[in-house]
Amino acid sequence: MNIGTYSSLHNHTEYSNLKLIDSINRSESLIKYAYELGLKGVAITDHDSLSAHLKAIEFYENFIEQKYKEICAAQGIEPNDNLSIEEKIKVVDFKLVLGNEIYLTRDGLDEATAAPGEPFYHFILLAKDKEGHKQLRQLSSRAWERAWFRAILRTPTYLSDLVDIVKGGHLVATTACIGGFTGKMFMNMRDDDPSQESYYLERITNFLNWTRELFGMNNFFIELQPSFNEDQIEYNKFMIEHFWGNFNFTFATDSHYLKKEDRGVHKAFLNSKASKDREVDEFYSAAYMMSAEEVYSYMKDYIDIDKFNIMAANTNKIKDMCQYYTLKQDQVVTKVEYEPVDDETSIFDDVDFETHPYLHYYLTTSDEADHYFIQLLAKGFCEKYEPEWDFDKYIDRLEEELWTIHEISKTIGKSLSDYFISMHKMIDIIWNEADSFVGPSRGSAGAALSNYLLGITQMDPLKQELVLPVWRFLHPSRPDLPDIDIDTESSKRVRVFKRVQDYFKKLGGNLVNICTFGTEGTKSALKTAARGLNIDDDVITYLTSMIPNERGFDWTLDQCYYGDDEHTAIKAFKEEIDNYPQLWELARTIEGLVTRLGVHASGVVAVNCPFTEYNSYMKTSKGQIVSAFDLHDSEKMGLKVIK
Repeated sequence: MNIGTYSSLHNHTEYSNLKLIDSINRSESLIKYAYELGLKGVAITDHDSLSAHLKAIEFYENFIEQKYKEICAAQGIEPNDNLSIEEKIKVVDFKLVLGNEIYLTRDGLDEATAAPGEPFYHFILLAKDKEGHKQLRQLSSRAWERAWFRAILRTPTYLSDLVDIVKGGHLVATTACIGGFTGKMFMNMRDDDPSQESYYLERITNFLNWTRELFGMNNFFIELQPSFNEDQIEYNKFMIEHFWGNFNFTFATDSHYLKKEDRGVHKAFLNSKASKDREVDEFYSAAYMMSAEEVYSYMKDYIDIDKFNIMAANTNKIKDMCQYYTLKQDQVVTKVEYEPVDDETSIFDDVDFETHPYLHYYLTTSDEADHYFIQLLAKGFCEKYEPEWDFDKYIDRLEEELWTIHEISKTIGKSLSDYFISMHKMIDIIWNEADSFVGPSRGSAGAALSNYLLGITQMDPLKQELVLPVWRFLHPSRPDLPDIDIDTESSKRVRVFKRVQDYFKKLGGNLVNICTFGTEGTKSALKTAARGLNIDDDVITYLTSMIPNERGFDWTLDQCYYGDDEHTAIKAFKEEIDNYPQLWELARTIEGLVTRLGVHASGVVAVNCPFTEYNSYMKTSKGQIVSAFDLHDSEKMGLKVIK
């Protein structure tokens, strides 16, 4: 019996926990284990979360490089460093696919109109290319903007959202698990009066036809799942009986944990934070990554090998349709309106331009941003000028900074002038519209005379003996956008944010808070594990009391148990936790796992265009809109974070 290999296209990572505690997978482990099983590809389809995607891409790229070298070594040939990442992916023959599991609802569903038991139909989307991922971001953002929290976080995607956004064949869709529309209609049909079967069959057929028409004949698939659960088996049989030959079929394991032997750990993790009525055993009994042979072992009693291999081949067709792409982009410089300003550049008329060529460039350039920048500097120079100033000293310093700004702008291909102009405008809004004090300076920004003249900082660096040298702030040897951090009154932060956001929205953009991801620390991992295993609180209190804190950080579990080069193992900790091997296993599994969404204390990003060009929205449990990617990922995806 020849069983074809497949691509696993429905899997969850720790970022699914942002909505509901659900998965102990990490994307790195998923990628590595799928490859070890001989699969051709693996998709990440978290519960309406895209947050794992960039980190998964970065790991995948390094993974492909490593496997490519291993393959070359096994063949006794030298790796070709000139090969592109796409060419190396072909050699390795393994692909990462990025997707999302969304929740389809009727149009207009919101917190006020949601009835008890209102259905949210699971639905899988897979991005074939960059445009497809942009559509994922647009759909996810709409769902999160209208999200609400009632027992669990609800993120409804309207059917009309699909009609508005799904264009051009850039997405592949599947019916998802038994929690999808077809699965729930089947369950309703089975539990209802038998005379109603034709009604439910018609609804399922209409949905399948509508979805296939929207996504395209080759971009829509009915998804079956391996399981010994009777509901799933009956559903699989029903769909094959009624729709095989008319629609494309695939299978997926919907993995929430990695291996079969992880089932107990996963169950305990869910129990640690699950509501009493949540089913965490049978429902997830087969929700792990499997080889093709193991998948077939669940389905062989009612699916013949030929049908199974057709479904396996379809998963690989989907994988082949999905291109490699990166989400990384060069950082953009936010722009603001150039408001009229009195031309006071005559203050520089007596400057010797042969010895100050960069000042001369900015004064005479036809570049709008550079010229407006020097006008603002001249205005600030006149406003702040003091008779005791050594004029030549200030001009020399300004020349040095303009040289730096010009050279960096040329190197990175972006206007630093616009960056400083935008910061100047935001500071102006904070002072005058948000009515908040602004801190005199923070970090190396205070070293720049330009920042002082623009009102970004309130300290003259040429008068301050303790100010850092200007090269610490900017220097051509470090060609990048500068970091200017801002301090405002804590009691007025909401007003500050709203005023600046209103300004960028007026320009067609937005100002968005950067998200953070809360993880299970050493002590919280022990406490969470103990709840899942019903271990007495006294045991955990004793164990956590032994965990040292060093420079604000708790030792890791491994440091406590094994020690390392800088830490000596804690004998009493080891002896006590050895009495609870399941506790040790579970705590180590969930230590560092992402389990909650938060908001950065001060980080924001401003954009001049729809936010989904670079990122997507999420919402905290307190209703605050944030980015879907953290500070570092957001900057890699093209946004400059302001703190």
